[in-house]
Amino acid sequence: MMGRFPGYMNMKNIMLPGIFMFAVLLQQWGCQQEVNEIIQTPDSLVIVSNSTLAEIIRRATQKNGSYDSIIDHSSCVSLKPPFTVIINGQEMTVETELDIDAVEQILEDTEGEDRLEIDFPVTIILPDYSELTVGSEDELEDLVEDCESEGHDGIECVDFEYPLSISVYDSDNQLSDVITIYSDKELYDFMENLEEGDLAGFNFPITLALSSGEEIIIHGNEELEENFEIHEDDCFEPGEDGEDEVDSVFIAILTSGKWHVGYFFHETDKTEAFAGYEFTFHADRTALAENGLTTRNGQWQFYDEDGIEGIDLNFGEESPFGQIQEDWDIVEYDSAMLKLKHNEEADSASILHFTKI
Repeated sequence: MMGRFPGYMNMKNIMLPGIFMFAVLLQQWGCQQEVNEIIQTPDSLVIVSNSTLAEIIRRATQKNGSYDSIIDHSSCVSLKPPFTVIINGQEMTVETELDIDAVEQILEDTEGEDRLEIDFPVTIILPDYSELTVGSEDELEDLVEDCESEGHDGIECVDFEYPLSISVYDSDNQLSDVITIYSDKELYDFMENLEEGDLAGFNFPITLALSSGEEIIIHGNEELEENFEIHEDDCFEPGEDGEDEVDSVFIAILTSGKWHVGYFFHETDKTEAFAGYEFTFHADRTALAENGLTTRNGQWQFYDEDGIEGIDLNFGEESPFGQIQEDWDIVEYDSAMLKLKHNEEADSASILHFTKI
């Protein structure tokens, strides 16, 4: 049989490899066409370096220095922990934001002026996250003045929620990389390094968090820019809105997820007494505290007295819960933390901070 068709077999041997290569090239061309159709991004989803939106993102993600303004009197720069302050001749090491809250409480409870000094040298963090060593009070004041004169107008009332991802495109408008962002600093650095001609865009949807604890799902650049314009100066403070609105926002945050005691001060720091306990607050005003060994049932109640919002906590008298069985004024809160304060009769105060787990 083979001897009868020699020409056929030779032609077959020649044609098969060629057909195979043609099929491969056709498949690759088809895939390339499909990729082009999928990954080309509309102009409405692209962020360019000199755009209004790019500037908004930089302002929202620059280093916020307001958390320690009670110490350095500036929201433009911040002190890098650990550092030491001297209050009425007593040294105190500041390592966390909770320590700064303790400093603020001590200052509120102490009469007089010029009671706080910074132990120099210290490290200063600027809005662009760069760091400088400062050796004196005069040098710090000069840095603060320079920083504020440069117009670093940060956005403090709206935050990005992480992680989020950004697609980067080449000159042919095709996807070249996808970057995952985990923090404000990473997003700020990315925007600072975005050069003219670079094309990048968020992979929507992304989430914005307002200072009230409300979350907004964003699906595009125009929607993102609009929400920043609406909410950038809309920082929430308890008592600022009507009672019903404050009540509903606070309850929604309180009854969402589990909490632990991040800081508790009553005459001394007693945070350790609640180590390991998880607190859950239910919408029916019941509560639960448990640490794997002990379970304690409790109750809570929101109140508003003469314009001061607060919460009554009652987990019984058994230690350590009897120490927090008080009516606590609400100092500040958002979706991740609750700061409470109880004023004692003897001109002293207890501080209780819950942090979302």
